[in-house]
Amino acid sequence: MIPQTRNLLVSVATCLVFALLGEMATGDALDTWFVSLEQPWYALSLPAWMVVGIAYYVTSGTVLFRVLQMPKRAARKQLLVGVLVMMAGNELWTLLFFRLRSVQVGFLALLPFTALVVVLAAAFRASLPRTAWLLYGYVVWLVYDLVWAWSLWQRNP
Repeated sequence: MIPQTRNLLVSVATCLVFALLGEMATGDALDTWFVSLEQPWYALSLPAWMVVGIAYYVTSGTVLFRVLQMPKRAARKQLLVGVLVMMAGNELWTLLFFRLRSVQVGFLALLPFTALVVVLAAAFRASLPRTAWLLYGYVVWLVYDLVWAWSLWQRNP
């Protein structure tokens, strides 16, 4: 198999596995608990959240693919671990927020997760600067997410 094709398949499969884990972590909380929360005026609709989720997995898959395309060296291994930790952290957040049904835990868990993504974006800057921009975009999203989660916590103590 051509390495580029293999890397693409690995990236897509990894995203699908993490998406499935996220779906399992969410359970029925999206339809039962989440819709009952008092949302701030700038909150996204449920369909818009789905678009954001798809954009996240496309971004993560693209970042992962770019790492897998790198020559094998220490930086590749470090970035690969970083991307996988980011993806696992995203699903851990989903588990904490939806399974525990806790807006407080959701907000508090976003703080170290956002820091992790900022550090990962900085690490990408040295080896894959164009790919780092995808992570910078994700950091901007996480700033919105933090503001939203804080407001959600204040409205639903």
